[in-house]
Amino acid sequence: MAVETSSFAAIRREKRPYVDKTRFLPTVLENGIYAQLIARPPRFGKTLFLDTLRTFLSVDPERPGDTTLQRELFEGLDVLQDETFCRRCMGQVPVLYLSLAEVAGSSFGEAYLSLADRLCAAARMHEYLLASPRLSENEKIQLRRYASPDFMADTANMLAVEWFARELVTCLAKHFDRPCVFLVDEYDAPLVRAAAGGYYEEMRTFLRGFLSILQPEGGELVHGLPVVSKSVLTGSLWLGLESTVTDASNIVGRTVGSPNAFRSDAAIGFTESEVSVLLEQCGLREKTDEVMRWCGGYHVGGETICRPGDVLAFCGAALGNDALQMIEPQGNALDTRGNEILVEFLEDLSEADAERLQILVDGGAVEFAVREQLSYAELADRPTKNYWALLLFFGCLTAAEYVERGRCRLRIPNEGMRRFVRDRIRARFSRGNRDFDRCGRELAEAALLGDLDSMQTVLDPLLRMHVSVGERTDDPSEKHFSDLLSSLLASVGGMIRDFRFHPGAGESAATVLFTSGNDAPGTGVVLNMKRARNPAELTCSARDALEQIEAKVCGEILSSMRCRSYYAYGLAFCGKHCEVVGGTLQKVAREA
Repeated sequence: MAVETSSFAAIRREKRPYVDKTRFLPTVLENGIYAQLIARPPRFGKTLFLDTLRTFLSVDPERPGDTTLQRELFEGLDVLQDETFCRRCMGQVPVLYLSLAEVAGSSFGEAYLSLADRLCAAARMHEYLLASPRLSENEKIQLRRYASPDFMADTANMLAVEWFARELVTCLAKHFDRPCVFLVDEYDAPLVRAAAGGYYEEMRTFLRGFLSILQPEGGELVHGLPVVSKSVLTGSLWLGLESTVTDASNIVGRTVGSPNAFRSDAAIGFTESEVSVLLEQCGLREKTDEVMRWCGGYHVGGETICRPGDVLAFCGAALGNDALQMIEPQGNALDTRGNEILVEFLEDLSEADAERLQILVDGGAVEFAVREQLSYAELADRPTKNYWALLLFFGCLTAAEYVERGRCRLRIPNEGMRRFVRDRIRARFSRGNRDFDRCGRELAEAALLGDLDSMQTVLDPLLRMHVSVGERTDDPSEKHFSDLLSSLLASVGGMIRDFRFHPGAGESAATVLFTSGNDAPGTGVVLNMKRARNPAELTCSARDALEQIEAKVCGEILSSMRCRSYYAYGLAFCGKHCEVVGGTLQKVAREA
């Protein structure tokens, strides 16, 4: 695994830093499993591992049995030490490799065209079969159709295209006179995008025929053997597989939620020792602790691993002397599928769920029952119990401990993902939450009327439900709260005008100023925010914030707002609790 590419050949030829995972090739290929699903979160190196497998196995169509290419690319790697395995498999096996990672579209028609284009490209890679003396004329005719963009793009031919994989592996097996290996990268990508786009059933129906090859009893035989000897799929979720494949009972899956340790668990992902070796190759050994803090912490089977995409982004940034990216690796953002699923459930989370998110963001662990196999029908109902499984499968959480069968303690794996989860949830609730705009209007109305009780009524549930996913409790900054409040009031629109936000610095509290939304001199509002160290200090901190208004905010700033009257409020926050004190600015001045 190396920086910025998933091509094994390119990495080796360009002599890029590489983490050797080739020792796992025999484990994956000779484990007695006909069809295997390796499910890992995005950016875990699934594509590179599958490409490595393809490169190792693939027979040269012009020089069958010639392993010159493999000997060159795999020189010095672990797999060459197993000479028996190499003689049996290296450069000896016909391979059909398909990547569904980029199959996408706003409708089934668009997605089908995207898929057809990729299948057509795969067929053209095997056009040498058209000269095979072992294939019938009818088989060659069908191969020509699969290599034709016009034929593949025509939805009238969809039923024929469903048989693409089965017919192509049959031709490969006949030509080379031995069973094939079938590799599918990101098999679930079309299903997840179809679910988001509203055409899931159409995509599921198509893939049902397309993936029928995963059943070993089908297809013509080669020397009494199935035309496919092994299938390996990668993806993020075990999503809809049982309803997509007619009989998925023979498919064995390993996800990040699998409790038992397998030898192949570390095949995808970087172990701590591998990270150390990679950083040493890059001249960054002194950054090991920093990388582990930001990118590590995932528990898969019996291993603790890092997400390769994050580690490689870190290395790339460090080698480019980008200090910002060195501190905060850029791989923490999930891909589009992960983001869509992550936010889909947020509006349905209960207050108890928000409490759990707070525990997780604060570095704690929460126990859940996690199912590895989820159907889309279950996800469509959006039960929040599945939300935690999705966070696990997409890499936001990791299984820290298995309590009993089906139950485990989940935690956020590292600092980078902690910040991502916190910021993503915070942003979701500050944009488009169905109650957020209403809360902003109600808070502005209450503040303009001097109604402390109503302000408190608005803020209390908002903090319990949404602000609970915030900074760690040992962080003295009130930025989290001021960001929320400024976002809340900024969403109001025409109700207020002359909105100003002054972030605090050092001991200074953050301040929000606004006036009523009319042209005539109206009412001005000043809100000063501080964070209390504990709930018992809320009242004292709120009064301190109020006193700061008189001392630091009045004068020139207030004069420029040109209002008839002013209200001043001190707001203190601690965890999920807040307190508001204040009144008219004139009253505050008299009491001071």
